Amino acid sequence: MRLCVPSFVAALVLGCAASPAPPSSPRDGSNGPSTAQGSEASETPSTAPSSPFAAGPLTSDSAQALVDHPSRSKEDREKDARRHPAETLVFLGLKPGQRVADLGAGDGYTTELIARAVGEEGVVYAQNNADALTKHVGDSWPGRLARPTMTKVVRVDAEWEQPLSEDARDLNLVTCFFSYHDVIAQDGATAELNQAVLSALKVGGHYVIADHQAPEEGEACPARPHRERQEAKTKKPLECVERTLHRVHRDRVIYEVTRAGFELVEEGEFLRDPTDDRSRPSFESEFKTDRFLLKFKKVREEGQQGGQGRIEGMRAMLDDGSSLMTPYTDEGLDSCAMYFLDLRGRASPHRPQYMKKKCRKRWAEMDAEAKLSE
Repeated sequence: MRLCVPSFVAALVLGCAASPAPPSSPRDGSNGPSTAQGSEASETPSTAPSSPFAAGPLTSDSAQALVDHPSRSKEDREKDARRHPAETLVFLGLKPGQRVADLGAGDGYTTELIARAVGEEGVVYAQNNADALTKHVGDSWPGRLARPTMTKVVRVDAEWEQPLSEDARDLNLVTCFFSYHDVIAQDGATAELNQAVLSALKVGGHYVIADHQAPEEGEACPARPHRERQEAKTKKPLECVERTLHRVHRDRVIYEVTRAGFELVEEGEFLRDPTDDRSRPSFESEFKTDRFLLKFKKVREEGQQGGQGRIEGMRAMLDDGSSLMTPYTDEGLDSCAMYFLDLRGRASPHRPQYMKKKCRKRWAEMDAEAKLSE
């Protein structure tokens, strides 16, 4: 018996070793047995979130993925519905490594999106003037700049006429979102601003402007020299759509920017809203307005001024009941239009017949000049 016990134990041990192992109880509560591969997979840490920066030129899908990245703030996401960020990024044509300037950066909503699109090899110059910093974004702007996605953003505190530092040259893109009207409202000179942008961009670079559309019948401020002369005479500030409604006419922007040496190459429609009441200030509707989006291209070197042909601006009613669109000039609305339309809605007493013929002839000449410059 003493000899059999060890033999029996040995046989028992060998039998147990040869028997298949019982199925283990899965920890996730599922009914099936866990395989060796499944066990390894469960021990592998989950994939980390993708990079917050773009990996290549933006498509609709990759732009949306950039917008949906979990590192974006709740406050920015709340603005997305009215700002259409994915469509905007594609419209801008951004690529990693590009050099971009964002003028009138405000609290940095657009700036951060651009920074994510140009990536860690790109650079973004973000400008705010003293008025914006002291009245609107003095507290929020530094916090935005401290985020990890903003390490390649260069803060620029400068006024509109000289918005960029000397190292901001050979840029691929300059944006000015919902701030062009502010330049005028704050007594800035858009002509100097546009020339500064022209100097900073490389030939072939783009200048993209978005703003709130003003009503056709709204009175526009003249360019700064003419505005100052009028205010010196009246001894009071002019009331105009840029100041009262915080809006600007699309055609005014086209006139001024093309005159600086740019060419209008594309227009985005996804920010338009025909239901917008343009007679209301843009901020009264929380900026859910009819907005235009214009892309200009630098087609010539600095100093080669663009065409000065007729750019239709506002609708004027003639004595015979017909209407026509009157052009902008550096003085604002074409002076001839003052004989047909009082921009504040009152009938003008100055409508002699000879002026009607003279102005129609003048506008026809401007149209001809515009065609020759094309």
